Amino acid sequence: MLNRRTLRIKAVQSYFALEQSIISDFEIANQQIADYFQPDLNSMEPQDAKLLKKKGKIAQTCFAEQHKNDTIQYPAEADDEMKKSVADAVTYFRNQVKKDMEAFQSRMLKDVDSIHDSYYLALMLPAEFALHVSKEKRKQMGNLSSEKIVVANDYNLADNKVVQALLDFEPLQQQLGQRSLSWSAYRDDTSTWYKDILKADEAYKAYQLLSNPTLEQDKEIVLHIIKKLFFKHPTIQTFMEEKDLYWEENSGIVKSLAVKTIKAFHGQGEPFQLLELSANLEDDLDYFRDLFKITFANNEEYEAIVAEKSKNWEIDRIALIDKVILKMAIAEMVHFPSIPVKVTINEFIEISKNYSTPKSKQFVNGLLDVLANDLAAKGVIKKSGRGLIDNK
Repeated sequence: MLNRRTLRIKAVQSYFALEQSIISDFEIANQQIADYFQPDLNSMEPQDAKLLKKKGKIAQTCFAEQHKNDTIQYPAEADDEMKKSVADAVTYFRNQVKKDMEAFQSRMLKDVDSIHDSYYLALMLPAEFALHVSKEKRKQMGNLSSEKIVVANDYNLADNKVVQALLDFEPLQQQLGQRSLSWSAYRDDTSTWYKDILKADEAYKAYQLLSNPTLEQDKEIVLHIIKKLFFKHPTIQTFMEEKDLYWEENSGIVKSLAVKTIKAFHGQGEPFQLLELSANLEDDLDYFRDLFKITFANNEEYEAIVAEKSKNWEIDRIALIDKVILKMAIAEMVHFPSIPVKVTINEFIEISKNYSTPKSKQFVNGLLDVLANDLAAKGVIKKSGRGLIDNK
């Protein structure tokens, strides 16, 4: 199921992508200044290329100063043209960063919601295979002479009671319709999987030999298709990785949801129950959204805090992902009073172990301890709730 650790990972990934976009936004704005002072080849007036280049360099230096210190001290030689080029670059940069922030925040929320898509597709893969079985049955029966007998057992999946219940389960079918989800868009893939993967599977071969399978036997093969084929076969895993950028993190959640859904089905007129990603989804999404927004809103402040406490390191040399991890950890320690500091530190150390450089764990660990103690001593970190009075 979806948990806070997964949300932290997704928030870090999204904020890292935002930071990279901000770097690109700066470079584009900087290039706009350079372009502003390119010689006008269509002008009838003589162009002083050296002077234009010099003015462009001065304007770019002013823009870089504004970006770093949020203020500009124009040199005496700065004319109105140079000031205008800087002002235009600053406006472009700020507007683009705002757009990027909103876009990445929206995208990360959509990425979480898209876990539902994989969940519903996982449930429907056995039904998709059943469709191929039905097509094969019709084709073979049409080709048989009246003297030949069709072995009904070969087509057990087409009559699988769990599959039929999934197809008849209105809430699931509504979700598929609303989200425009269907395996039909990937029928060439599923046809290949049916022929090369399912029909060669030993558990499926054994299921074909059953005469009038019971509900439990039907459920067992559906679970097998989901657990052993959808989530484990390399070909299908490659397909899902191409479809979902974060499949490595999402697959465990999807598997838990799909397996629990099938296991909870007992037939006898009882419907399935579609599961939520977490028990407190709205609260989790609020946390997820706020963690991202708070980090962005306090980015410069947190960058300065990290720089101050890592004096033995040049801030520009610290890996970008480490800076993101540290700033997001500060945001959580300061703005989420119900989360213990130790939990925050341990969680973000784990993220650094899996998503950053080999030496990051030690660096992030040591710096977070220093930051936590310093912010707590200054009264910036204030924890509330049972067991949190000591801020530990």
